[in-house]
Amino acid sequence: MGYVYRPLTRAFYNDEFEADYRKAGTWPGFYVRVSDEDYQKLMDGQSQGKVIVTGERCYPVLADPVIDWNAEAEAKRAILLAEAATETADWRIELQLDVISDEDKDLLIDWMAYTKLLKALQLESVADEEGFKGITWPAVPA
Repeated sequence: MGYVYRPLTRAFYNDEFEADYRKAGTWPGFYVRVSDEDYQKLMDGQSQGKVIVTGERCYPVLADPVIDWNAEAEAKRAILLAEAATETADWRIELQLDVISDEDKDLLIDWMAYTKLLKALQLESVADEEGFKGITWPAVPA
């Protein structure tokens, strides 16, 4: 048994099933053979947080993942905004219907202030893990 690697899709194929792949029309047109030992090292490295990329002569190698810290920060903000929207959905309807209690109206005001603070965060300059960890996220209303 062995494996082949298709650099274009960074996918591995077990050559034991080559006939089945060919029958299905999914056997790669261009590939490189990968030894069983290298395949196992690649899988072990991937399970430890490395990523598999195409190296010299199209052979797969392990690399450290590249993290877009700005995208991570924006994703976290989006999650927090979605949670705030879920939390306040019923109160906003009650407010429109003029049936909201004073206590819930105060909570809604707190949550809307929280949402405003989230939206105001300047995340454009977050470029690394230190910058990401340095973000001061507003406190979730009690």
